[in-house]
Order: sequence, then C-alpha cells, then structure tokens
Amino acid sequence: MEDIGALRKLSHWASFRSRSRTPLFIALGAGLLIIVAILGSWGAGVLIDSFSTPSLKAEPIRIAVANAFSGPNAAAGIAMLRGAQLLVDKINAEGGVHGHPLALQPFDDVRNAQQAERVAEQIGLSPDIVAVIGHGSSTASRAAGPLYRLYKVPAVTPTSTNPNVTQFNPWYFRVIFNDDLQANILAHYIKSVLNFRSVAVVRLADTYAATLNRTFEFTADAIGLRVRTSIVLSEQPQPEEIDQAASLLAADNKTQAILLILRPSQAKPLVQALRQRGVTAQLLGSDSLALAGFSAEPTADREPPPHFTEGMYIAAPFIPDTATAAARQFIRDYAAIYQENPVWSAIYAYDSARVIAEALRRLPAIDVADIPGLRQAVREQLAAMDSPAHAALGLMGPLYFDAEGDVIRPVYIARAKNGHVTPATRQLQFVQDPEQISALRAQGENIIDLGDSLLQIVQVVYTGLHWNKLYAIDGKTRTFAVDVDVWFRYSGALDIENIVFPDAVTPIRLAKPSVTRDLFGEHYRAFRVQGTFHYITTHRNLIDGNEDFTLQFHHAHLDHNRLVFVTDSQNMGLSEGHRGWGQILRAEQVLVADSGWVIKDGTVYQEIHNRSTLGDPLFRRIALPYSHFYARIQGHQAEVSLQRQLARILPDQFSGSWFTFFSILFFVSWTPWLQRRVPVSMVLLRLLASA
Repeated sequence: MEDIGALRKLSHWASFRSRSRTPLFIALGAGLLIIVAILGSWGAGVLIDSFSTPSLKAEPIRIAVANAFSGPNAAAGIAMLRGAQLLVDKINAEGGVHGHPLALQPFDDVRNAQQAERVAEQIGLSPDIVAVIGHGSSTASRAAGPLYRLYKVPAVTPTSTNPNVTQFNPWYFRVIFNDDLQANILAHYIKSVLNFRSVAVVRLADTYAATLNRTFEFTADAIGLRVRTSIVLSEQPQPEEIDQAASLLAADNKTQAILLILRPSQAKPLVQALRQRGVTAQLLGSDSLALAGFSAEPTADREPPPHFTEGMYIAAPFIPDTATAAARQFIRDYAAIYQENPVWSAIYAYDSARVIAEALRRLPAIDVADIPGLRQAVREQLAAMDSPAHAALGLMGPLYFDAEGDVIRPVYIARAKNGHVTPATRQLQFVQDPEQISALRAQGENIIDLGDSLLQIVQVVYTGLHWNKLYAIDGKTRTFAVDVDVWFRYSGALDIENIVFPDAVTPIRLAKPSVTRDLFGEHYRAFRVQGTFHYITTHRNLIDGNEDFTLQFHHAHLDHNRLVFVTDSQNMGLSEGHRGWGQILRAEQVLVADSGWVIKDGTVYQEIHNRSTLGDPLFRRIALPYSHFYARIQGHQAEVSLQRQLARILPDQFSGSWFTFFSILFFVSWTPWLQRRVPVSMVLLRLLASA
C-alpha cells in the first residue's frame, strides 16, 4: 500500500510538472521570440541604415565661393565663406547629398570687375565645379554674370543687390532683396507708415546709390511723396562738402524726412553735423548703413548721449531680434567656432549654400562625371523653387524665387536705439497669398500695390520674458510648472487678452497686467504668468537625459500678416546669440535645487506656424500663418531611469512603447511562478508603465 501511495504521489508530481512546464515553456518561448523580434528589428534597422546611409568616400560635389579674400574687403569674403561652410559641414555630417560630400573652393575676386571676370572664366572652365556662391559685390557679380551664362554655371549671390545681376540671366539667382525693392519699401514706409509728405535725399555718386535713388524718386513721385532736395556727394567727400550739405538741409525746415544713401564713413560725419545744427527731420538710411554696424559706431568722447544715430530708421537684411530658432542656433555655432558674432552676409551665404544643396538633393541621382548635365539640372531645380510650396528652408524662412531669379523675402526696417539696431514697431510685409486681399481689406487693412506684388503694414510687438521658477517636472504626465513675468511693448492697439498658451494644461488668460505704461506713443504691459504646461520628449532626449521645457504663445486672431512677435533682447540682457543665458538662469536659481534637474541652456525665438481657419468664410485658405513666441530652457536629469536605460538599449520604435509593455505583460501572464510572485511582477509592470 505504501508503494501504491508513493506511486500516486510520484504520478501526481509528474503530472504537475507536466502541466506547469508546458505554459512555462510556452511563455519562455514567447518571451524569447519577442526578444528576438526586438533585436532582429533593431539589427535589421541598423543593417538597413548601414546600406542606406550615403558613403562620404564618394567623389565630392564642388561649389565655388567667389568673393574678396585679400585686400581691404577680405574680412567680408572670409565671413561669407565661413557661413557657407557651416551649412556644408552640417550636410556632410548627415551623410552628404546622394552619398557625395560637398566641398567649397574659394576664388579671390578682390571685389574687382576685371578679376571677377577672370575668376568666372576659371570656374566656367573647371571640370568639377557645379555651382557658385557669389560674388560679394554687385560690381563683381555684374562682371561675372555673362560668363556664368556663357559657360552655363548656376550662381547664387548672397549680397549683390543691383537689379541687373539677375535680369536677363537665367543662370543667376540671389537670396537678398534687390535695390528696386528696397527703394520701393523705403518710399512707401516714409509715406504710408511714417505719414510724411516730403523728403530730402543725400547720396553718393556711385552706381549703387544712383540705381537705388532712381527707383526711389520714381516711386515717390507716383505715390505723392515730394522730394524737396537731392544732394549728390562725391565718392570720397571732403569735410567741406559734408558741411555744405548739412547747412543746405538745415536751411529747409519743411523737409520731414532725410534719406541717406551713403556708406558709414560718409554718413557718420553728416549725421553728426545735422545733429549739431538742430535738424529735427526724421533720418533714414539705406542698407549700406546696416552693413558695418553703423548704429554701433563709437562717438566722440565729448559727444553727449544719446548716440548720434538714435531714432534713425535703416533698411536691414537681418535684425537679430527677429531670428528664428535656426538663425539663433547658426549665430551660436558661428560664434563658438570663430569667436565672433557673424555679420548678416554670413547668414545669407548659409542660405545660398542651402538652396544649392537643396537643388542637388531634389535630383533623382547625381553623376559627378557629367558636370555640364549636373549644372543644368541644378539650375532647373533652382528655377523650380518658385513658390512657398516648392521653397527651400532657409535660416529666416522659406527661400523661393521669382521669374528673374530674385528671392521673395522682406526688407526689414530697423531703428537705432541706444547704439543697437532693433526692429521698427511697424514693418511692410508681402501679402503671400492674393486670395487674402479681400479678407484683409474687409478687416480694414491698408494694402500697398507695388505693381507685381502687394504689401501690408504689420504690427511688431517686442516681447520679453523673465523666468522666476521652473518646478514640478513630472516625467509621467510630461508636464512642468512655471512662474514667469511676460511683457509686451508696442504701438497702436493690441488685444492682449486674446494671446493664448497652447501647451497650458489649464487655459491661461492675460486679463489684468501687473504693470501698465504709456509713454510717447508706445505701450507697455507686463503680466505674471503661473501655470502648468505640457512638454514633448524624444528618443534622443531619453538617451541624453535632456528635456526642452518650452513656453510658447500666439495671438488667437491676428495672423502673421498683421502681428509679429520679436524678442526684446536688449531689455532681457541677452547677447546676439543668447550665449550665456543658461549661466544667468542657473545663477538666478530658476530651477528648484532638489528637483533632480539642472539647467544646461536657454533661448528665446519666434517662428511662423500655420493654423486652421476653421472654415471661416472670410478666408479662402484652410490655414493661415501665425507668429509664435518661444522661451525655452533645456534641462538635464542626472539620474538614469529605467526609461533612459531602455532608450539606450532599444531602437526608437520600441523604447518606452506599449509594445514593450504588452510583451512583458504577456510573458508574466503565461508564467505561473511569476503569477505567484505578485509583488515582483506588479513592481515590474509599474516600472514599465512609468517608462
């Protein structure tokens, strides 16, 4: 009987082993399959990436950079080369274009017409140069242009503004406005924005000034702006000539505005002479006064504040306070490498390289053995960038060309303030979509007709932000809390209550300002903002332990055609590239000390994003562009969480995903020994859920 009992126990034990082992093996097998699937997918992805990532051992695509690299203008040429090189380095780091690295080859034209012709012929006869970035001056570009047309070499100039550079030359493009557009903008700004009826013009006796002045006077006559006085100075005026011009202008007290089409070296003594004579007419300058940081020119020790340029309006290709995130990053990268801030021509050189690289990228394939065919294909792709839908993305927005090869981008009007160039509170901007005209006029907007394009007046709102506290960072809900002060400076009317914070967990309304000031036609409103906001993480952030905590807002009703936010950098104490702001935020202990996070960096910028019109019958388009203001703190979490560990081990498509969660859940549910260890399995599931 004992043997029978022992046999039954043994049989029962064996039966249990058999019953429990089957699901265990199934579970282990399923788990193993899941792991193999994950690793297999990961390995396949890596394998695919290894084949799809272009090899930079391929023959390089060579692009010429033509400018002055010796002589008195060498600094401008070097800055342009550096700007283009940053784009080339970025593209090569990403795998090049169709597997080919880009390479820049400088050619020194000394900003001389004869040398520019020789350089253009060298480039045209070169067996491996595909395109040209250059030249740096209109004189050099005009001399080289016919040779580029002859040898069929596509060229993009970052800085040449003379209309003749691209006219009747299908091989030449430019990423800067031309002088005809600049003259039109200046005339309409004086008449329609500043509401002046008369103007005097002082210009040099050179081609640049003569071209710009001819269009300016033609436009002024057409719109009823009277040119009361026109003074032409020699290219190297003596002090007596400048004093005579200042006395002539001072004698006419009916002139409301004075436009200076001069170089900084001639404009400075003339402006100082006008100030000394008590001339109160509004001073304006062409873009030549933006080239050398004219507003930051040092004044004589005996000259009392304000700065001699105070209050001047200047046409400018670029104003740092209008920078997008991409432009802000470019400024930082440039300064980090070259230990100085970039001049605006470096930014435009980057954009010139961008459109050429984008033209190459859009080709189905590249054959560097067929340079003539490649040149033709690049030119065709550049010409095809003819609308926002077909544009390349530049540092300051989309880049596309009209039929003449001229870029469609605005002329900024800057104003000198305390030795700095800041955006004027009203700008003239292109109406991008003709279908908006009826809607804009229905809303009372003033539309300016240039013949081949339309302009409207846009309100600029200086916007600043001070971080008081960043706290309550929650990785599970992806939220953070802030306590900040936000302020707005503007002229005219602004419905601040309709500014919205799209990432706020609970809607925030700017109803009651903490500070209100109205001085000299300018309005100032400050608000204390406290609330909780969502943030978005990425796989890269999980690996690095970095997160971007971003506060953004936009106006609910005023689109980019009527309102633009710009950074009030001067009153925020920010450098041009916002370098060192992270250090300031750390010193002010913005982030709570025991949060487990530290501040790495911070920046402020503005972007343009499309938002739905929600079927509003006033608009024919389904979406309109809106100006968004961003203030961002980059934080770093020192603690290595399970989520970060998974991110480092698993590929992006599996890390932190529900696939991983349900895979482990399936494994647990089929494993009896785990089912009996509830605390262990529940802890595991809890950790996975939080991941």
